[in-house]
Amino acid sequence: MATYFQNSWLNNVLYSTWLEKAPDRKNAICKLCKSDFSLSNMGIEALKCHMEGVKHIEKLKKPSCFFAKVYLKKTIMLHRFQINNQF
Repeated sequence: MATYFQNSWLNNVLYSTWLEKAPDRKNAICKLCKSDFSLSNMGIEALKCHMEGVKHIEKLKKPSCFFAKVYLKKTIMLHRFQINNQF
């Protein structure tokens, strides 16, 4: 059984800066890598695998990379939120 793109992924700070919905709902698009990839039977795990891939990481390492700056800012904000809301 195939896994389909979930719109809720676009609200996740880990994916929102680079993820885009593909016309085929069995795929996703990486705006950073300018490529699409299959969600196959992996679902959200496919997103995690993609963002840990060499090409994606190399793109983030570029100092002029807009996505890296936005991702870093969102990640810092998320960590601050989690620290401030711990029990």
